[in-house]
Amino acid sequence: MSTQRSFMQSSSAVAAAAPWLPVSASSQRYQAAADAIWRRNSTATSNVAAQRREWVRLATLAASSHNSQPWKFRVLADTIVIAPDYARRCKAVDPDDSHLFRSLGCAAENLVHAAAADGFATQVRFDAAQDAVLVAFERSAAAQRDNLAAAIFERRCTRTPYDAKPITEPMQAALLTAASMAGVTPLFLESAPQKEAMIEYVRQGNIAQFEDPGFVNELRDWVRFNEADAIAAGDGLAGAVSGQPSIPGWLGRFLFRFIASGLKQADIDAKAIRSSAGIVAFVAERDDKAAWVAVGRAYERFALQAAALDIRNAFINQPVEVRSLRPQLQAWLGVPQQHVQLIVRYGTGPASPHSLRRPLDAVLVED
Repeated sequence: MSTQRSFMQSSSAVAAAAPWLPVSASSQRYQAAADAIWRRNSTATSNVAAQRREWVRLATLAASSHNSQPWKFRVLADTIVIAPDYARRCKAVDPDDSHLFRSLGCAAENLVHAAAADGFATQVRFDAAQDAVLVAFERSAAAQRDNLAAAIFERRCTRTPYDAKPITEPMQAALLTAASMAGVTPLFLESAPQKEAMIEYVRQGNIAQFEDPGFVNELRDWVRFNEADAIAAGDGLAGAVSGQPSIPGWLGRFLFRFIASGLKQADIDAKAIRSSAGIVAFVAERDDKAAWVAVGRAYERFALQAAALDIRNAFINQPVEVRSLRPQLQAWLGVPQQHVQLIVRYGTGPASPHSLRRPLDAVLVED
């Protein structure tokens, strides 16, 4: 759940620099691929294996850093194990794997709501011995059914500007409730001065990140510069999500390092933040794997509730990802002894297309 950002502007910049390039006509193919992935299937079946497989599919629709999908699932009799796939780490933007474990928490939260919709109660815990998230389930008449299972199919990150309109107090209250859980506190920032202060932190983070060749190269490697590459990979940051033109992958990768700019990205993010209804910072009492998983769950529940209310959201995590900025940010937020782990903007406006996912068989581990 990194910021997943500058590649979208890079595609347009490359196209402008080389106007002789044809714009790909494969957007319909991309949309068809996305529709197939985000389809709604019934899980009301007597086939237990099929039901569990569908739960896992819904778990994979969760958010993840750079859409890297760094997870593996193993289905047991009464537990689904969500383990990290370290081969899909984002070492430059996420050197301590905190985003990776937050991604596992996001997947676990989707699984919780998918199971509840079928009448199963769940318990989620991080197991240090297995280095994995365990989601235990049992059929229960008391299983909590809500509107969040249906919202799994609508959730997405929309990284374009919003319409700058405030949201209603009941909506704000619903988001606050969804984002709150044991050990995790959401801090909502809505005023113009608060937004401007965050813009400065994001600006400093952008400059620091784009001065790091390792960060720029890693971001470039996760970019899918055209629909064909995005469909073939089933992961990464697709320009189609923001309506950017397709360009040949070799050209995009070659020019990316010359186009990527921290100052340019800071300007883009400033506009996006000012267009948002507000910002929420997810603060945890601890800074370890169990806390990262809990924050991922809290964010995903927030994102599902936002989707259910037709509210958009996107990450602005630069001040978290640049570790030298964290103490200043936490002091400004009034939580100097706690840990800001995610920063998200939200608001209303048009939704972006969905991102893609790898095949289910690529993430299921058989015993």
